[in-house]
Amino acid sequence: MNYIVVEIEERLNLLQTVIERLPQSTVIVYSQKQIDFYQELFHHLGINSKFSTTPTNGSNIFLDPQQPQGKGLLFVFPESSEIDLTKFKQSQLMKSKWRQFTTVETEKLVKKNFRLNQLAEIAYRDFIANYAQKFDVDKIDPNRICKAFGFDISPKLSIIKMKKSSEYKKSTNKQGITKKIKKIQKADKQSKNKSQTPKNNVKHIENLQNSKVIKKISQK
Repeated sequence: MNYIVVEIEERLNLLQTVIERLPQSTVIVYSQKQIDFYQELFHHLGINSKFSTTPTNGSNIFLDPQQPQGKGLLFVFPESSEIDLTKFKQSQLMKSKWRQFTTVETEKLVKKNFRLNQLAEIAYRDFIANYAQKFDVDKIDPNRICKAFGFDISPKLSIIKMKKSSEYKKSTNKQGITKKIKKIQKADKQSKNKSQTPKNNVKHIENLQNSKVIKKISQK
């Protein structure tokens, strides 16, 4: 299982990128309400993809930041530091390779298509409710979350108290998961060094033995 860290407002850009690279994968979303929105959206965008609320035996794209089962790629938000990433590997997909305009295209579609707008709002509220059950939803600005569902400004919410965007400390929120990733990388590096040590010792001994032989020959 691999994971990739993505800002919530850039999730659609990354999702289209991964689907194009892994066309046989299934997108796992733990809510039918959200799947209804994505299916309608992708129909308008001309993107072919399969969705499911349960992991498959094949390759999966886990769109929600939860502890996944099976194999595939997990999307993780910087604010979701509660997730245990020690069993997973970080994806090497560079941000420069991501699609750049999926979010913008979605906003245009949601504005002009009434049915898609309705599905987007239902999916958005459903995401907030589900996310709040597992993580601290107050860490993420709703005006960033809503962009993942095609809105410029967040629709009114009853489940959380809206704050000013300036009150959300975006950089501070990243620190938890950034430290966790660095810790994992450091542990992996130490593990590799330990596994290489015996080989290095053997090579060092061989070099010493060779130098002794050369010394004896030169003395003769």
